[in-house]
Amino acid sequence: MKNNTKLSRTICSLILISTACSPLFGGAVSVGDYDLISNSSNLISVRSNHSTSNVLKLEDSTTPPNNNLGSIEAHSNGTQFGLKSYTGSWLLRSDYGTDVQFSVGSTVEMKLTPTGLNITDRQILFGNTSAKLNTDASAGLRYYSNNSNDTKLELSDKEGTRYGSLWGQSNGNFFGLRDADNNWSIFSSKDAYIQFRIDNSIKMHVDSEGEVGIGTTNPQHKLEVAGTGKFDGELTIPPGGDLFMGSYIETN
Repeated sequence: MKNNTKLSRTICSLILISTACSPLFGGAVSVGDYDLISNSSNLISVRSNHSTSNVLKLEDSTTPPNNNLGSIEAHSNGTQFGLKSYTGSWLLRSDYGTDVQFSVGSTVEMKLTPTGLNITDRQILFGNTSAKLNTDASAGLRYYSNNSNDTKLELSDKEGTRYGSLWGQSNGNFFGLRDADNNWSIFSSKDAYIQFRIDNSIKMHVDSEGEVGIGTTNPQHKLEVAGTGKFDGELTIPPGGDLFMGSYIETN
């Protein structure tokens, strides 16, 4: 049965095609450059004679065997569904209740699972001008690494030049910022102290009591300077206050 316009005449609700039907050119129905239209509200149903699988293959008009362009396939009673390329490799594959896989060639590059999105090479590109990453969660955006103790969020440019990172260590006991050389710039020990560093050298230390040390990591006063201090303006000591000196105070 060959029609170069349309299969517009209602024959029955089901057309059975078999390779044994020679008038149908080995199981083929040609509708020319037009449409295969169903009058049913359920659209067109394509069935195979397999008990658990169905394949809808796309081919060009090359002399048989025709060139395979790809296929839509369903297997395992419909629990597995997706698209295959002309090579037979899955491009998009859904395993019901498990995951959806996206592939390039024969390699699975991304999986969407009930618990999250897994990307093989860990790279996500957003637009090319004003990329945004938004969340509808009132608690904000959560970032997880695959490490059980430490995690970091690193900033780099498109050439791969490293600018620095936000870093957490030892199950949250240590937290802070590292510079491009991976040295601590700001280092915090949970509930104990925070330090400001240059090239990983401690320049200022603030403990849990609010004692500030410059040149010392063990301040005993609200401000303790280990070394020479200079005041270009006034230094006011309120009544009852104390000023502890080293060997001398130089005045002009």
